[in-house]
Amino acid sequence: MARYAFTPPAAGKLVLTLESAADLGLSVLGDCLDGGSELGCANLLGDDTLAVNFPAAAATPALVLVRGSNPSEVSDFTMTAEFIVAVCGDGDVGGAEACDDGDTDDGDGCSADCSTIVWENVCSALPVLPLDQDVDGDTSGGTAVFDLAGFCSWVGGSGPERAYSFVAPADGTLSLVLDEPEADLTLFVRRDCGPIDEATYLSCSNSGFPGSSESTTVDLLQGELVTVIVDGFTPSDAGSYTLNATFDPG
Repeated sequence: MARYAFTPPAAGKLVLTLESAADLGLSVLGDCLDGGSELGCANLLGDDTLAVNFPAAAATPALVLVRGSNPSEVSDFTMTAEFIVAVCGDGDVGGAEACDDGDTDDGDGCSADCSTIVWENVCSALPVLPLDQDVDGDTSGGTAVFDLAGFCSWVGGSGPERAYSFVAPADGTLSLVLDEPEADLTLFVRRDCGPIDEATYLSCSNSGFPGSSESTTVDLLQGELVTVIVDGFTPSDAGSYTLNATFDPG
């Protein structure tokens, strides 16, 4: 195990990238004396990236740990660290920001000070998902308001997303297929529109890898509104996709 101290100089986001031949992982503790103060961890197969938000400058250092997934996993490693100071309007959500859409305007779904997601504006601006046709898109540069971390994306954080609204034309089944040629993406469906929570979860898929596809189905009632979200499985996953939706009345 290797240990490093880091003291956040301001509100912002610490981004760690770990490369090694063995299955090593990253953890960040808010208090080096308290094992229960973990702020984030990453332990995927292969290299790892971990982003941890700090809402303010800290008086005491956080603890960064590099360790094997089990006692037999030991190896040399290379770790890089970047700290991105939170600046409202730069398009990157960090620190205490709830959102950051790249500007400091009101009325676009993210408040002018980046402290509040205005769901009414976010939801009203969603494009309608068409049926029986390919929808080509790219999550790169997408929004970061639908947080799927721990719901269908990686527990350490999800990536930028694109979202669509759909209203069932009749009782029936909505079927979705997402082709993901270059990034590991998540396909998620929630009831109505708003923040992600267990009460509104309907369906998701994250079993595919870049070059494959995700698919899921949802049974709906006539007039029922859902939000279909294409998201990065981890914060670093973003890329092009093709989404196709069909509806079978029944």
